[in-house]
Amino acid sequence: SCSSPRGTEAVHETIHAQSLLLGVAFMAIWSANNLMAPNLTQMANFFGMDESQRDLYLGSYGALAVGVFSLPISALIGIMTDFMPRKYLFVATAAGGALSSAATGMSPNFTWLFLARLVNGGCMSGSVPVAFSLLGDLFVAEERNAASSGLTAMMGSGIILGQVYAGVVGSSAGWSHPFYVSAMISAVAAVFVLLWVREPVRGGKERVLQDMIRSGTKYDRHLTWDGFVHTIKHNQSNRLLIWQGFFSSVPWGIIFVFLNDFLSQEKGFSVPDATFMVMLFGIGCAVGGVLGGYLGQVFMGINRSYLPLFMAA
Repeated sequence: SCSSPRGTEAVHETIHAQSLLLGVAFMAIWSANNLMAPNLTQMANFFGMDESQRDLYLGSYGALAVGVFSLPISALIGIMTDFMPRKYLFVATAAGGALSSAATGMSPNFTWLFLARLVNGGCMSGSVPVAFSLLGDLFVAEERNAASSGLTAMMGSGIILGQVYAGVVGSSAGWSHPFYVSAMISAVAAVFVLLWVREPVRGGKERVLQDMIRSGTKYDRHLTWDGFVHTIKHNQSNRLLIWQGFFSSVPWGIIFVFLNDFLSQEKGFSVPDATFMVMLFGIGCAVGGVLGGYLGQVFMGINRSYLPLFMAA
């Protein structure tokens, strides 16, 4: 048992190896996010759509399925994080992502595609609270910013590597091939996490809880609906972060969904060249995430109030 001294010691001894494995699995889950973008026109031809239908159905509705309509699935997974062993929940999201990615590649019509992408988006987004919850109990508070930035960078790397792969092989192997590859990698990663990642003690890295945990008492505080509503309504920082995240995500969504196909169809780029152009954004995002996490940790170590000032700068 991971709650035993021996289990806890094993977690601590392999903390970085387990974190790396979680990061690789996280990257695999998110690799399916933008696989459609480089091959929108090829998919439109497959489904018998014209240019306007391509942009509306495959571009807009496809993105809505992944990022918006999948919210009930990801929210349910997030709530379950408080009540279930997170290791098995993470494995389930990876397995669900693998199955829905494979289902996307097998889509015979747009309705099937839409539903498969909806489930895929729910598994991708749902993996976020599970992964960060695990990370929070693997690292002490002073190390979490750096660890979180690494996990975020792995997510960004998965998105951009998947998109690059789809752009490179899509013309020859077909638009569905990258979805099968993503499914296979996610399934393998799920098995690795199941075998080699241990469930850390919930709250075990919080100094204020360590005496209680050592005495044999479990930390069993869970998120409640009243607590959630109170946090949203009365915590100004949360409201500010939600609105900032909403509006700042709009241009990124347009870039990653439409820019690839726009460059190849409207500006004369080859699909691989257009994909590599978009890759530059992804590289900047990944590097910025890691560097921002490191510098944020430094500023937070000096004074916690410096962190939002650094983010605003």
